[in-house]
Amino acid sequence: MTHELDRDPRIMAMRGEIAALHGELTKYGLVVWTGGNVSGRVQGTDYFVIKPSGVAYEDLTADNMVLCSMDGLPVEGTLGSERSPSSDTAAHAYVYRNMPQVG
Repeated sequence: MTHELDRDPRIMAMRGEIAALHGELTKYGLVVWTGGNVSGRVQGTDYFVIKPSGVAYEDLTADNMVLCSMDGLPVEGTLGSERSPSSDTAAHAYVYRNMPQVG
């Protein structure tokens, strides 16, 4: 059964955008192995999308991105929630909670 948040077009778009941006990180040599990532705040919600921990960049897709609350916790039952979010998730969540202008 699909979680209702997985049908939200804002979340779907952010998943795709973040997956694509990770391709740019490798294309330009900005990361090594699985270290380093980007995330994105889902405008109009209390969520952000970040890559799963330990997944190779070439294996990243929109569907395996992790949707997190502003506390940095995966939203249970959503696509990718069976994976651990990036080890940098707490830092990303802190920025989103304390700097609402950051997307």
